[in-house]
Amino acid sequence: MTEGQAGTATRTVEAQDRVRAARELETMGAWEDAERTYARALELDPLSADAHGFLAALQVRRRGVVAAQDSLRRWASLSEDPVQAHFTLATILSEEDALAEAADHLQLTIDLDPQHVAAHELLGITLAKRGDLAGSAAAWRAARNLDPHGAQTATGLGLALSRLGQHAEAVTLLEEGVKGATEMCGLGRSLRELGESARALEVLEDALKMDPDLEEIHLELGLTHMVMGQIDRALEAFEEATRLAPGWAMAQHALGRALVRAERRPLALAALLKAAALAPQDLRIQADVKALQDDLRGVQPTTDDSSEMSGLLDVVTLPNLLEFFTNNAASGELCITGPEGEATLYLSQGRLSAATLSTGPRLGDVLVETGDVPRQALEATLTRSPNQTVAHAVVEHGLMSEEALAERLDGKIIDTLVAAAQWRGGTFSFRRGVTFTHKAHQSHSLDTRFALLEVMRRLDEAAERR
Repeated sequence: MTEGQAGTATRTVEAQDRVRAARELETMGAWEDAERTYARALELDPLSADAHGFLAALQVRRRGVVAAQDSLRRWASLSEDPVQAHFTLATILSEEDALAEAADHLQLTIDLDPQHVAAHELLGITLAKRGDLAGSAAAWRAARNLDPHGAQTATGLGLALSRLGQHAEAVTLLEEGVKGATEMCGLGRSLRELGESARALEVLEDALKMDPDLEEIHLELGLTHMVMGQIDRALEAFEEATRLAPGWAMAQHALGRALVRAERRPLALAALLKAAALAPQDLRIQADVKALQDDLRGVQPTTDDSSEMSGLLDVVTLPNLLEFFTNNAASGELCITGPEGEATLYLSQGRLSAATLSTGPRLGDVLVETGDVPRQALEATLTRSPNQTVAHAVVEHGLMSEEALAERLDGKIIDTLVAAAQWRGGTFSFRRGVTFTHKAHQSHSLDTRFALLEVMRRLDEAAERR
């Protein structure tokens, strides 16, 4: 052993002694001294997994998980069992509601050990808490594939599918799995959505006996009573849900709608306004508020029912509007009218498929100006194929590859968003189901969130140049 190796070994032994001393200090409640002793152990041996791990646990206890994250990550990376380390760390983060970080470490666990059923299950739970219902269902599906006969995976996947709206499979799984109050609530929801309201009511009443303080059960009971035409009983259930969870916008919204049905419109408006305050980005709530306000004021509803959703952009911002359509996987035509023109965006399953801007260049002009397609060749192609759009024609006749065209279409969508995002004021209207396919438009879609990030980057650059 060289002199350097001997010195390293000595420091390692001293670090271990410091860790043992710090553990003793913890048992005596001397937490500050213990933390300093762990820090001294790490000065002697920065690669001591025990020192990082015990220090992280102490920091979590004293100051919360955020303060301990650096120590937790170092402990996980140095642990002899990184799979278990990352899973344990994810569990701690999930319990502290650090959900994004928990999901990251669960994914690391799964990358290291794809057969880790518990990691898939906890990822399903964590993503559900974050509101990612599709991601939650996918995680539970992976757990179910690994454990196809487990009651826990049946329950988890069934509940995830119930929340996602896939009710037929959800009922089968939930009837097979664990029967807790939350699971029974999901089963009741899916039965109601499948038209079995009487059976749903029985299941939900059993769930209520298990946990009378679970607000979700009262909401589902209220919705079931509404379907069955039992308005008074629905109101009782919704009022109990709002009492148990006064900050839950969905319950306030359901109460408001039930009050409208009961012809108690002033009380309904109060409930709907509270729901709108709790969830200012929910367009359904805003639409219900506007409809009731118009009704109370004696305003006649518009005769043009082709627009399923409309409003003012000073109430709903363009990013919030697109986020709503993305989360709901909406397909249709979104028209934005501002002081400088009109922008039309076409959505397909929550993704942007095309865009036009009244004040912007047409796609053909863009392709010519960028040098992608000679003008003479483009005009000749369109003359031979007058019923095709530019996008479809340039690909079918070999003037551009689909990949190159996709880049130009992405750019045109983003240019349209940049322009519309800078308009002050304006209105929007959305017609569900309207697509660009009737114009034989080349199949295309762009991730909405990516587009918004690019829009913000361009606007930030423009602001810096000013």
